[in-house]
Amino acid sequence: MARELQLRPERLALEAAEGMTITGRDVSDELFAVLREEFTEDELVELAATIALENCRSKFNHFFRVEANGFCRWEPSGQGPAQARHDREGMAKRR
Repeated sequence: MARELQLRPERLALEAAEGMTITGRDVSDELFAVLREEFTEDELVELAATIALENCRSKFNHFFRVEANGFCRWEPSGQGPAQARHDREGMAKRR
């Protein structure tokens, strides 16, 4: 039970990150109310700032074709490894 309680803030933080990150989603009023119960105002500001920073890094890295260094095996929707490699090689040739 103690581990379950420790995971609640983590789950809420992930829900907030999904709401801020995924196009077409938002942090609902209900989720925000629960976040306010779980986190202090300072913690919420830090959480939102960290999520926003990671979103910015993600967009920046994607633009410059920065690889995930093996930490993430995700490929953009509709692209397999061969298509992604082809896209990166084409970008490198244009430089």
